[in-house]
Amino acid sequence: MIRSFLLLLLFTSLGIFLHELAHHLFGIPSMVSLSRNWPLVPVTPDNRNVEIVGTLAGPATNLLLGYLGLGAYVAIGDESLKSIGYHGGLANAFVVFIGAIINLFVDWVSNSYVNDLQEVSKLVGINILVLPAIFIALSVLPLMYFWSKRANITQKKVTWILLLVAAWLIGGISLMLLDTTFHIRFRIV
Repeated sequence: MIRSFLLLLLFTSLGIFLHELAHHLFGIPSMVSLSRNWPLVPVTPDNRNVEIVGTLAGPATNLLLGYLGLGAYVAIGDESLKSIGYHGGLANAFVVFIGAIINLFVDWVSNSYVNDLQEVSKLVGINILVLPAIFIALSVLPLMYFWSKRANITQKKVTWILLLVAAWLIGGISLMLLDTTFHIRFRIV
């Protein structure tokens, strides 16, 4: 179980970083850290489409990693690689699922609506609930499959959920603390 927690923590942390890196690589020029992304130019009519793609690239990367992990788990015979697929896919599908739900709640409470999926919704002119609902639904599919195979981690349903939530919380908080403490910032051109 400790091995599973460490793998979930690793893949959650890696997924968060790749999420931010995807914003940078596919979006407008930005500064990237381990857990954040800061645009260096304002969104204008000229770069609006690039901003839409870049903003959507973060959650789409995690969703893709979730499905790649699922595919690896299902298609690969080697147990070590299956384990990597299981934990990597589970961690990233959960990042999408819980991120969309929590961001909706926080945005609703703060009335700010500035997370990735709501930002894209505003840029393309659709209801701010549509993209989060789509991403939640798409992340539920691999999560349901991984749930059915939860014996890979533990037989106990509550323990499986707690390990996943703990890895997500500790991974995200650790990356934020590293960013804040060491001021990790870079720009890849």
